[in-house]
Amino acid sequence: GMNRTFWVLLNARPDAPLMSWIGVRYQDEQGEKHEFVAPLPQHQKQCSWQQERVRFLQSWALEHDMIDYRDRSENNIRLSPVQIEEAHQQQLRLSGSD
Repeated sequence: GMNRTFWVLLNARPDAPLMSWIGVRYQDEQGEKHEFVAPLPQHQKQCSWQQERVRFLQSWALEHDMIDYRDRSENNIRLSPVQIEEAHQQQLRLSGSD
C-alpha cells in the first residue's frame, strides 16, 4: 500500500553496451529484498547519451555486412540498434575481447 519514487542516475562510457532496460535490486528498511526491471521506452531516440553508441553500432553493422548503406535511415533500417548490439556483444564473446 505504499508508493515509492526512485531516481536512477545512469553514467556510461561512450563504448558501453546499448541499454534498453534497467534492472534494479534493493533492500528496504525492514530488510525485505525487492527487484524490478524497467524498460527504457524510445531509448533509441530519446536517450541522447546513447546516440554515440547507436552511431557506432550502425557503422559496425555496415562494416560487417549486417545492413546495407541504404538501410541506415531510421524508417528503413532492417535491424534495430538493440539487435546489432546483441550481435556485436556475441562477436566480442567469441573473439575473447571486451
